[in-house]
Amino acid sequence: MIDHLVYAHPHVDEYVDIFESQCGIRPRFGGSHPGGGTKNYILPLVSPDEGPCYLEFIGPDENQPDADPEESMFGLLKDGLDFAPRLLTFAIHPQDIDHVAAAGRAAGYDFAHPTSASRFTARGQILRWRYAVAEPLPFDGLQPFLIDWGATPHPGQLTEEVPPEERLYLLQLDAEHPQDGELTSLYSWLGLRHCLAFPGEHPRLIAHFACARGPFDLS
Repeated sequence: MIDHLVYAHPHVDEYVDIFESQCGIRPRFGGSHPGGGTKNYILPLVSPDEGPCYLEFIGPDENQPDADPEESMFGLLKDGLDFAPRLLTFAIHPQDIDHVAAAGRAAGYDFAHPTSASRFTARGQILRWRYAVAEPLPFDGLQPFLIDWGATPHPGQLTEEVPPEERLYLLQLDAEHPQDGELTSLYSWLGLRHCLAFPGEHPRLIAHFACARGPFDLS
């Protein structure tokens, strides 16, 4: 199932204000990625897969000025801080991350070996997870990476206290890529029912959402 979407912006603090003005929903500050030079904001989603899911806004962390760009999350800062805002990639949450990563490599897909990571939330709680992210991102980020939260509560868990008018619904995720046929096979192999691939000269992810103010897309 889709675990979360990653939207990258060079001025992420300013962008979450813009996002709130557009859809009326405020992402919450997540925290910093120690050593990665980035920070994030989190917005839980109502997923078409009916599981916990969220939209992650990621950008440079001004409190980590000396972080090595080569160690940045997804290599985001390797080419500097003035990168183009975009829906960078997405993650899926398989039942067995080790099995899927190994089976994917055996099937010819570029899945990395799972590794462990952690960060502190804005409230001082520690999040721990395992993930498999190949570098550079396969299919220009349109191949999902794998994540497993283990015993950690999922960051995208939507509580009953969130009223319907403050909920963001993920409807569909589309991918445009010159190798759309290969992506279609990959999504089918992964069992992704709500991800579709289309031919496109320039790689692009497009997420289709709905909220109280109406439908909108993010790419």
